[in-house]
Amino acid sequence: LPVLARNPAAWGQAAVQHYLAFLDPTVQSRFIQSHLADVQEMAQYGIPIGDPEFFAALRPGQGASLGAPLEAAFGKRARAVAQQVGRQTAGRFQAGYNTFLGESRTLLWSAMKGHWQDKAELASVVRNMTGGLDSRALGVMPTQRAAEGMWLAFSPRLLRSTIALLSDVPKLGTQRGQESARVLGQLVAGAVGVYIATGVALNKSEKEIKDGLNPLNGKRFLSHEVNGDWIGVGGQVRAISQFIGKSITNPEGFKTSDQFENPLINFYMSRGAPAANIVGGVIEAATGADVMK
Repeated sequence: LPVLARNPAAWGQAAVQHYLAFLDPTVQSRFIQSHLADVQEMAQYGIPIGDPEFFAALRPGQGASLGAPLEAAFGKRARAVAQQVGRQTAGRFQAGYNTFLGESRTLLWSAMKGHWQDKAELASVVRNMTGGLDSRALGVMPTQRAAEGMWLAFSPRLLRSTIALLSDVPKLGTQRGQESARVLGQLVAGAVGVYIATGVALNKSEKEIKDGLNPLNGKRFLSHEVNGDWIGVGGQVRAISQFIGKSITNPEGFKTSDQFENPLINFYMSRGAPAANIVGGVIEAATGADVMK
């Protein structure tokens, strides 16, 4: 979303390549080859090409594997078939996802580097705009990174990046702070503008549109009801806006365990990792206890 707000042309080009890469996984390598100088320069400043965190479980030893049990039960042919299925499903999705991130970062870097005196500062902004903050470089140990990805947040790297982008805003005396403020300002203004415009197009009433501008209204915030579903802008920035709004208006909510009243629990339930929900749901189904609360 920050890329869409800051550079719609780069976002559009990366989105097209994202879908093409799903059909043809070699798209990313051809893009890197054609922008090799920028990619090499980005690498010097610690900007990743894709997102290894999101797909870490696909690597050997990093997640559940069915290969060995399949081979033991049905032979090597079954394992080979399973691997081929993985390449044609999760493998293609990974190629598309990483192509979008890599191309977004490269196009942002290429468009902005001529206006920056300190390229290390620019690298920080590009990483924070695209969820590329490196937890390893921050000194987070492998065990903690694995635990965070399983239990704490759907994508700890993305969450850290968003918080870093927000924390840079007060540094308006620096180019990094000014750019972070500009990115978030354009994102908020664009999201609100699109929300109001689509509300008018959908013939929503003035009251419905105003209610959707209140971050305390949960899933209705910047969303419209369409056939019983609430559809709107998602993402970390929206979740953090809701968290700040709930924290300011109801600080007493932190004292309760109610997921709707407690701002922190509410934030976690909307952006948390799937493992806690899965395990809690299994326990609830087995015992009938209200574990998730």
